[in-house]
Amino acid sequence: AASSTRCCDAWQRASMDALAVQDMILKLFWHADRREWDELRKCFGHRLLADYSSITGRPAKEIDPADQIAMWKPLLGGFDATQHLLSAIRVESTEESATAYAQFQAQHTLGNEFWMLGGSYEFGLERVNHGWCVTRMVVTKLWELGDTSLPARVLGN
Repeated sequence: AASSTRCCDAWQRASMDALAVQDMILKLFWHADRREWDELRKCFGHRLLADYSSITGRPAKEIDPADQIAMWKPLLGGFDATQHLLSAIRVESTEESATAYAQFQAQHTLGNEFWMLGGSYEFGLERVNHGWCVTRMVVTKLWELGDTSLPARVLGN
């Protein structure tokens, strides 16, 4: 009986961790799409490894999350609306860290124009006192539709 209790406890803990990790990732995009920058900052740890190389062609880099948000503000804020949809979220966790994988579609609109892309994300998270925080975001773009010049245009480039 003790063995089955330990198994059940471990399963419950893993399930609760998976739900908490999924919630944190969903919060991140919820706040980004609503331009809730202060709430968005709470989703990150002290440092962030950001890898958008499949979109930008620039290499991954470790940055202060405040710098990532400062880059997102004019980009996301330049669109009339953005909507980041995640699905098929899969979580692998230990006591201290987690890796989550998700499929995504990101829609960006400006007037009647749009830029949409899809692919997958890999997130790294660390356990902190209040739950989980995101420390790594790796995006793999699989496709895009619409006007691919819109990001540069909203940034004034």
